[in-house]
Amino acid sequence: MTLGEQRPVDLLPHDIIADRYTVERLIGQGGMATVFLCTDSTDGKRVAVKVLRREIGSAVIIERFLREVALSSNLDHPRIPQVLDSGVIDGLPYYVMTYIEGESLRARLDREKQLPIEDAVRIAAAVAEPMSHAHALGIIHRDIKPANILLGADAVYVLDFGVARAIIESADDRLTSTGVAVGTPAYMSPEQALADKDLDARSDIYSLGCVTYEMIAGIPPFVGATSQAVMARRFVAAAPPLNETRDGVPEHIQHAVAKSLMRAPADRWQTALQFADALTMNGTESGRSRFTTLLRRLRRRKHAVAYVIALPVIAGIVMAIASMSGSFHGMFTQRAALDPRRVAVLYFEDISSDQSLGYLASGLTESLIQELSVVPAIQVVSRNGVKPFRDHAVRPDSIAALLATGTIVEGTIQRSGDSLRVTAHVVEGSTNTRLESVRIDRRMGELFLVEDDLAQQVASMLRRRIGLEIRLKETVSATKSVRARNLVFRANEARDEADAATGSDSVERARVLLLLRQADSLFKEAEQADRVWLGPVIGRGWVALESALALAGDQSNEAFREAISHADRALLRDPGNAQALELRGTARYSSAVRLPGNDSVFQAMLAGAEADLKRAVSLEPGLASAWGSLSRVDVARGDLTAAERDARTAFRTDAYLKDAPRILWALYRASLIGDSATNAWRWCLRGARDFPRNPQFIDCRVTLMAEDTRKKPTPKLAWDLVAEGDRIEPQERATAAGRPYLPTFRRMMAAVASARAGQNDSARAVSARARAFVQNDHVLATDFKYDDAYLHLVLGDDISALRLLSEYLAERPSRAELVSKHPRWKALRSNPAFLQLTHRGVTAR
Repeated sequence: MTLGEQRPVDLLPHDIIADRYTVERLIGQGGMATVFLCTDSTDGKRVAVKVLRREIGSAVIIERFLREVALSSNLDHPRIPQVLDSGVIDGLPYYVMTYIEGESLRARLDREKQLPIEDAVRIAAAVAEPMSHAHALGIIHRDIKPANILLGADAVYVLDFGVARAIIESADDRLTSTGVAVGTPAYMSPEQALADKDLDARSDIYSLGCVTYEMIAGIPPFVGATSQAVMARRFVAAAPPLNETRDGVPEHIQHAVAKSLMRAPADRWQTALQFADALTMNGTESGRSRFTTLLRRLRRRKHAVAYVIALPVIAGIVMAIASMSGSFHGMFTQRAALDPRRVAVLYFEDISSDQSLGYLASGLTESLIQELSVVPAIQVVSRNGVKPFRDHAVRPDSIAALLATGTIVEGTIQRSGDSLRVTAHVVEGSTNTRLESVRIDRRMGELFLVEDDLAQQVASMLRRRIGLEIRLKETVSATKSVRARNLVFRANEARDEADAATGSDSVERARVLLLLRQADSLFKEAEQADRVWLGPVIGRGWVALESALALAGDQSNEAFREAISHADRALLRDPGNAQALELRGTARYSSAVRLPGNDSVFQAMLAGAEADLKRAVSLEPGLASAWGSLSRVDVARGDLTAAERDARTAFRTDAYLKDAPRILWALYRASLIGDSATNAWRWCLRGARDFPRNPQFIDCRVTLMAEDTRKKPTPKLAWDLVAEGDRIEPQERATAAGRPYLPTFRRMMAAVASARAGQNDSARAVSARARAFVQNDHVLATDFKYDDAYLHLVLGDDISALRLLSEYLAERPSRAELVSKHPRWKALRSNPAFLQLTHRGVTAR
């Protein structure tokens, strides 16, 4: 039964109905609460009852919720609905407010997209009045958005003052440690996006600016592929000017909205009424630059001469500092233009009570500079470049201006008893805004681990963060069509949501496929909006490839053909497009490995994939993901030397870790098959550290426990990893993701680890259960024979191992060369039957 089909009595706590309020109908439901239209039995008046959702309601939230409701009940403004009652029923907090007939601004925008400019200005100015009233009482809304603005028949109302603060602040208490901000990303101020609790009225003004922008432009000022990308866009660039999204927007309105959306609160309107005055041309500063206003104010001051005299002195000091640092040019670079790829790592500060860790603080700093210096796409200021700022209290944004760096890394180190804590922050240089943080806690006995851990973790975080900003800028600059750009952002958001799906049942799988269809439709619209831009065409190809990997049988094959078709369309228009070549090569490879029984088709597809990917990287050597795919093709061809070489190139060129999981997996596979267990462990454990929720890095650990004969087998740990893999990717989800054999593979590798430890009966029992599971699926049964052959070899049954391997190669003759080189079969390489078997498979090709 859908929400629309549910009876109100099933949704509202029973005691509320029985005690005082009779439910007429459901008004709406959001992420935090459900609202009902009710009748108050005491006086017969209609009221709105808002009930907090059960999953939101911890004891802390309920307490703060009721306290803030009581506070907001003191708000006495005709455009803020009056709070009439509140309490807790069945463990759920609720409050009752005046019912006002009308529709939300969200509903109107969903229907009309863009509003008449006069209506937009009227609504924004009307919202500013109750906002100003609340701000004067110290109440900040924190969730100004179209859904909380009610368009009544005779006035505009603002809902949830104080209540939004109660929910969001309480949620922040739980989430601050992970750096997650709570709210509505499209309307968050930069300081709220960074989970800053010390918000003031200017945060609400920023949110109202976002709402005003959307009413005029038809879209929010910042959109992105994910919620994180939407929030990150605030730090990458200013919102597109309103006249780029809609013709005929008066200059004073453009200025008023642009100022409301300034990143620094000090640069915005300082009160909501100032913003309203600027929109309606009642203000005195509309259309004037901030610098002109500043000069006018200085002239009015009694001691203006002192300022005029001081300015050259200050300028001289700044120029001297800039000259000493060798970065004079950067001082006069506009802050908004500072390149995020240019990074300064400041010396970490020892904040221990005895100041005994200065040597470690210096070592951490220099290790991080070294770690980042090996990434060609990132320019790191040298150790000598940051030394002048050591032990001096200089603001990061001032350092950024002097060194022309868009990104600053700063941190602290602290000892408490036997514990050591290192904290590092990534700061946007142009605004002094803290973007992300990482914290490492260690025992003092583990000092030798801290430098490498911190350097690698901070470097990974920093590279991903810079990559996000660069990719957003690249998308913005790729097309002049605002509509096409925003459609692509929405399409990528749907793709990301599909990729992040964690459910494993058929309903979740259907949702993933629906999201991919939505992404394809959005890319198609973008393609029509800008017929020159190849980005949407290539985007459709990747969506088709992702769909193919989530489907099976004829549907999967059709999706593979569609992916290749989109790549062909792009290459017809631009034969030298590296991204299109990468798409086609990756699709050909992925299709080939889905056709293991047809060797001639397999070889043809593999050869085509290799040609496409080699041409892609020759045209664009920094295309890391193409190098990664080429490494997988090398493995399929049995060229292990090329596989490791190409995987290492992928890792070296993946400046922003965009394709890090696949590249680390390629490095692990190339190392394992190349008989370098030490390197295989290195890449596997790095992947497990950086991507703990990726099941591949569980599989590689279990595999190495089975195949690395240098190490003592630990069956219990292997089976613990199997259980963890099943939690992250159970059979249903693995099947939906096109990896149906992996859960069985994990079990077979754990069985080999058990056999190596002498637990032979247990290993045979696992094999029997796995055989029964795959027996009705020919493809899975063939895959199983390969691993079952290895288990029999470890159990000492060479005859059964060779028989199973022969049956496997009869179905997969193209794998003979790879089998002949794989280190797991090292014990059979002198066996004539094995040599004949693998040679026969090679010549059959």
